[in-house]
Amino acid sequence: AILFNTMKEKDQLQGKYETLRTELVALTKERDALTKERDQLKASSNNLMTEKDQLQSHYDTVSASRDALQLEVDRLKLGQNCSQGWEKFGCSCYYVSSELKTWNESHDDCANKGAHLVIINSREEQAFLNKFAVRAWIGLSDGEDEGKWKWVDGSPLVGEGFWQNGEPNDENGREDCAELISGVGEWNDMPCMHRQRWICEEVIKN
Repeated sequence: AILFNTMKEKDQLQGKYETLRTELVALTKERDALTKERDQLKASSNNLMTEKDQLQSHYDTVSASRDALQLEVDRLKLGQNCSQGWEKFGCSCYYVSSELKTWNESHDDCANKGAHLVIINSREEQAFLNKFAVRAWIGLSDGEDEGKWKWVDGSPLVGEGFWQNGEPNDENGREDCAELISGVGEWNDMPCMHRQRWICEEVIKN
């Protein structure tokens, strides 16, 4: 009887062992399948991130092209060859800022707009700018060579210009950039690091 019971217990244990072994094999397969699926999902995620970055780059390019075209459309609609917010005089468009920047920052802002700090070539242009009634940077400085005033295109100031009486005086030896004092309609030299408004000029292209 003891032998019989021992054999029976052995068979039961053997059965349980086989069951556990089968479950272990099944769990191992399931784990491997899940690991493979996880790796595939990770690869898909990386691919999607790459595609997203490419799409963002394409979007930015198309968006910039659209904005440029919109500016051109706005000009054509206005029939004056100037973008919205700019005013036309002669063969140029003029933009007067509402912000305050240094002379160099103003120079860069105009360049980013496809323009330059205003170059004043005539008394008529000076009178046109005078109507804006602001103190603003113009594209004139003697930072490279003291006393030799040059426009931002590299051309020298010809003639007397439209300086205020007693200007330019290079007060304290640090006034190397020119401002237009609208209303008074004259120029004054100021420290280039002073922050004030500025005027951009864009020559109209035929």
